[in-house]
Parts: sequence; C-alpha cells; structure tokens
Amino acid sequence: MAACDKSALMATTGRLALSLAAIAWFVAAGSPALAQTAQEAPAQTPDQAPNDGPIAEEDRLILDADDIIRDDSNNQIIAQGNVEGRFRDRILRADRAVFDRTSGRVRASGNVQVIEANGDVRYADEIDVAEALDIGFATNVFTRIGRQAIAAAATAERAADGVNIYGQATYTACSFLCADGTRRQPTWVLRSRRAVQDTENGIITHRDAVLAVKGIPIFYAPFFAHPDPEATRRSGLLAPGFGQDRRLGFIYEQPYFWAISPSQDLTLTAQIHTNIRPLLRARYRQKFFSGDVFIEASGTREAQFDNDGFRIDVDGDGLIEREFQGHVFSSGLFDINETFRWGFAGNRSSDDLFLRRYDLPTDGLASAAFFTQPLVLQSNAFFEGQTENFYLRAYTAVFQGQRGFDIQDDTPRVLPAVEAGFRFVDPAFGGDVDLGLSGLILDRDAGPDSRRGSLTGRWTRDLVLGPGIVVEPRLELRGDLFNFDESEIDASEGVFTRGAFLAGGEIRWPLHRPGNRVDLFVEPVFAIGYGEASQDNARIINEDSQAFDVDVSSIFRLNGAPNNDLFQEGLRWIAGARGRVSWAGGSWDVEIGRRWNDDPDPVFDLLSNLSERGSDIVVGSQLRAGERFTQVVRLRVDDDNLAVRRADVTTQIKFWRLTGTANYSRTAPDFAFGAFEADSEASFNTGVQLTRNWSLDGGATFDIDAGEPRGWGVGVTYRDDCTFVRLGVRRTNVEDREFGQGLVFRFEIGLATIGILGAR
Repeated sequence: MAACDKSALMATTGRLALSLAAIAWFVAAGSPALAQTAQEAPAQTPDQAPNDGPIAEEDRLILDADDIIRDDSNNQIIAQGNVEGRFRDRILRADRAVFDRTSGRVRASGNVQVIEANGDVRYADEIDVAEALDIGFATNVFTRIGRQAIAAAATAERAADGVNIYGQATYTACSFLCADGTRRQPTWVLRSRRAVQDTENGIITHRDAVLAVKGIPIFYAPFFAHPDPEATRRSGLLAPGFGQDRRLGFIYEQPYFWAISPSQDLTLTAQIHTNIRPLLRARYRQKFFSGDVFIEASGTREAQFDNDGFRIDVDGDGLIEREFQGHVFSSGLFDINETFRWGFAGNRSSDDLFLRRYDLPTDGLASAAFFTQPLVLQSNAFFEGQTENFYLRAYTAVFQGQRGFDIQDDTPRVLPAVEAGFRFVDPAFGGDVDLGLSGLILDRDAGPDSRRGSLTGRWTRDLVLGPGIVVEPRLELRGDLFNFDESEIDASEGVFTRGAFLAGGEIRWPLHRPGNRVDLFVEPVFAIGYGEASQDNARIINEDSQAFDVDVSSIFRLNGAPNNDLFQEGLRWIAGARGRVSWAGGSWDVEIGRRWNDDPDPVFDLLSNLSERGSDIVVGSQLRAGERFTQVVRLRVDDDNLAVRRADVTTQIKFWRLTGTANYSRTAPDFAFGAFEADSEASFNTGVQLTRNWSLDGGATFDIDAGEPRGWGVGVTYRDDCTFVRLGVRRTNVEDREFGQGLVFRFEIGLATIGILGAR
C-alpha cells in the first residue's frame, strides 16, 4: 500500500472463523502425493465477491494467532505470530498466514507444520493453496510417508487428480537420528530430479534417480518406480533381479505384482536367459474365510540341456526337440469347524531334473498336512478331525521321485488311506482303552498292488505299588485283512486275514533326590511282552515299515515293529534306565536301553535292530547349559565289542557374538542296503556378529569317508533399520547325472519400503 489507511487496516488479537473449502496442499491430503502435471486454478476477478451465504461448521477454518489483521483494501486476512489454523481434523501452524479473499488462496510461511488427523506431521518453508483444495504448492518440503519413509524436496505441487510432484526430491527410509539423539547420515538416499507419487495407484516414480549409499552414488536409472509406503496393496512392477549362471547364462528376472482383490494376488515373473529360452513363473495366493490357497508354477518350451547349457539330444536321433517343461507347487488348508478340516497339496515337475536345471527355489514346496521335501514331490488331498478322545484322517497321495534311481512305475499311489482312533476309560477294570481303525489301498503301474484293513484294540493302566513303583500292564488285539495282486511272493497272492495279540507290561521305579545345588532323578525300566500272529511276516508285503531303526526313542515299545504291516512275535524283554541331573541354568538327561528276543524273525534286517536275539545298546543324551550350549547325542552301540554302529551328534552354541551348530552322523557299512548307503558325515553352520550391523556366516558339509567336502558356503551381511545387504558364495561338489559341481555367487540388497534387488 502506498499509504496506511487505519480505517482499512485493523489489527486484532484473538480468534477468527474463515469460510474455506480447504486449507493447503498438505491439509488436502491424508498423505503427500506426487503429480505428473499441476494445473493453476483460474483467479477470481475483483468483482467476484466472496459467498456470504451460510457456512457449514465442517467447512469453517478456525484461525488463532498473536495478531490477526483484516486488510480491507486488499481484501485479505493476515495472521501473524504462532498462527494455528484448524480445518476439520487437520491443524496448520506457521509464523505467518495470508488469506486472499479475492483469489480464494491461502499462503502460509515460516516454520509451516501440518498435523494430519492420524498424527503425521509435515513441514515446509512456505505453502500456497487454492480454496478448491485440489491444487497447491509448497517449498522446502519435509514429510514422512507411511511409518518409516521420509521425503524432502525443494518444491512440491498437488494436482486436482490427487497426484503430486516433488522437484529435486530426496527419499529414504533410514533414520536421521542415532540412539542418543544426535544426527547422522542415513545409510542410503534416493535422489531424483522429479518424483511423482500417485496415491490412487499406490506407486512412486522417479526421473533421473540416483541411489547414494553413505553419500556415495552407486546406481543411476533414468526411470525408477517403487510402491508407495502408504498404499495398502497395489499392482505394479517389483524390483528386478539379475544373475549369472553357468547353465543359463546372464539372467534377468522382472516380476509384476497384481493385487486382484483384498484377499488374492498374483505375481508373474519373466525369467530371461542368454543361453536358453525364457521361463515364465507365477505365484498365486488367496485367503478365504476358512483357509487359504497357494499356487506356484513355471513353464517354458525348451530342450533339455546339460551343466554347461548345451542342449541335449535325448532320443539320440540327432534332433534337438523342444518340449514343454515346468512345475507346480500348490497347497490349501481349510477349517470346516473347530474339529474338522481339509486340505490338499499338488507338487509336480515335468521331469526329475527340471528344478535343478533351472535352479528354482523350493520355498513354495508345501503340504498342508504331510512332510514333503524336494527329493520326493508329494501331492495329496486329506480330511481330518481331532478332539480330546477322537481322531480321524483320510487321504490320497501320489509321489514323484527326483533322484536318478527312482522308478516312477514302482512308486505307489495311495488310493486312499484312512486312520481313526477313539479313547475311553475302561468301566470294568479301569485304565484307558484305545480303539483304532485303519485302511490302505496302494496302486502301482508295475509291481504289486496292496490293500489292507486293520482293527486294533489296546488296553493300558497305570498302577502305583509300594514305594512308588509304577506298573503298567498292556494288552493289544489286532485283526488285519490283506489283498495283494501281482506279488513276487506266491503266498501273498489273493485275500487272507491275520489275527494277532500282544500281552505284557512295563515296570519303572522313579527315584528323585533333591539337593541344595543339584537335583538327581533316576528311573530304572523293565518291560516284558509276548505276542503271536496267525500269519508269518514273510507272507506280508511290507509297505509301511521299511528302513526303520529301533533306537532310543522306541526301545521300550513292546511291539518293536512300527505301523501295521509287520508284527513282532514271540517273547521279548527290555531293560534300561532314564536319568536326569539338573542344576540352576542347566540339565543333563540320559537314557539307555537294550532288548532281547527269544526267536528273532528273519524278515527284520540288521538296520531294524530286531534281527538278533539281543539288540544293540541304544543311548540318548541331552545336555543343556542355559541358552549357551546344547548337545544331543544318539548312539547305537554293538553289544559284543561296544563299537559305535550308528551315531548322531548335534551341538549348538550361543556365546557372546558367536552362534553355531555342528552335526556328526555315522552309519556302519553293514547297514547299507538298496538306496540306503553307509555314510560318515560332518557339517557345521556358524555365524559371528562382528559389529552391530555387520555379521559373517558360513557352513560346510564333509564326507569323512572320502575325505573331501560335499559343499560349503560363506556370506557377509550388513543390516540396519532400513537396509539389508548380503554377499554370499556357495559351492556344491555333489553330482547328479549330467549336473555336476557348481559355484554360485549371490548378492542381495534390500531397501526398506522399496524392495529387494538380487543377483546370483
């Protein structure tokens, strides 16, 4: 103003309510947004007077300040000193604010803060917003996006479509403060000439992006995109992966995430190689009210190739034939009610080397209710239920071997299997009665087909006599129905039945001696039993009790043969003891046992520990010293010369910055049969926390008999509140047909709110 007209310039101190449709670019958004274009609102001409009609309470701006000045000559309201404006659930604070009633715009400057309804605080030096709320401008912006990300920019604009633009932007998810409150340089920042946040599609894009780690630029991209931290689940491209492989060549992986609905999503990954054709991978997830479904699959049309990436003439006719190759891993689990549930698993590959040929991860290999592993892919469907006194399971299953010696035609299909059990208290003699029902149908393309049905009844009771001696009598009755087709054993052909009984008991005397520093517990155990069956085991095709070993976990079981097909006949007696020494912060548990048979059954092999009149001695030990040291030992010792025939030792340590696990296993040569090989192996895995952020880990597996490692790996990792970086190398010396030794390098970098970039 050229002159000061006191009648037109009045100063007040207090509170003023203004009619606004909005307050600012910051006030407009529940979160900051980035826009590709910004549009200026048409300015009102001086003859357009403000609407003086009724104003709804929710559209009123309540303004507090040390001084509020009404400049009638310029049609402005000026607030100065500790300015605080409240519009709906948002608060604006600044040193100075000017509302131009002519243009309908508000300009705030000086330590501008906007406090959102959820408590988020946004900062700027100056903001300028239109009354319509959808257009705004700010300078020197500093704001938090989501729970962790921080953004700063020289300028920020908000467009009418809710898309925002940052100019000369800096983005990071790292903290600027140390634990003691002092400032620090963030681990990484992403700087860009222009950043656009599309809040509707949940994505932030950067132009001329530079990633700097500890202030050093390490990566440039003319275009870079990542999810908006404040978005829930949005569709879009994910961080790519890179790699180099001896067989596949240079690898580029580009995943795309499709958020189909709040309860389902699909990730499609194009895996491109320089040596062979691309591979398409998919991962689908869906949650239902009663359960969830997971499906992972891959596919390509390519010829088989060897360890060096050369295509193979499989048929030997001089032609390289390309055919479909792929795999599927799937699982589902659903609750019917509190008692019953059902589920399925589908795991299959086009051939038994596909997963290794393409070096695919097997973390998606899953089964809802059965153990499965990469060497034998299992597909099944099941229904089960359980209460305190009842259980039921019915299932079907098929298997696909992934090893060179697996013969698919000999692999059985379970069509189906049923297991049920019911427990109740014996009203006549006391004790518990367990009734069991099971049935099994196995079908093969080659070899015998098996069908079995079993009904079992067991009675047990605990009696305490005299000075605490526990006597547990046991009685078991069983009836079986068998039907075998195409059996190599003539006597097994056709339909026949088997009846069996087992009577016996166990006596144990628990002795406890508490002490001032050490408590002692000793429990001698003796068991005896006698069983008879109407059919010899030699007539039964053993389907469910192959390669078992009576060790310390089952030495006191009266029927040494597990499951249903085999049954141990004759007289047997078992002797052993359990003991425990405990003290403050630690304990040592020991168990030892041995069993004798009056007439060993030749159907049991040496591995079973039932083939001789006297079994090997089995020993188990578990030593704990707080959380720092744990060692578990399981031994099988020759009863003649005390030579160790089988050993498994696992040791875990956790001391200071060191953690580690070591395993040793040995199987005597005379236990080898079929695919079960004698073996002596040692392995270890260890990790060292070098500093607060840096750690080192490594591991190796050694073939003791061959005197060479089967594989080893080592890696170094950096981790802080916003960054994960890992560099590792892994070597394998195990050969599987045309695939032999290999060396794999792996590099991964994970940036919080952005994603994981990986290379192999």
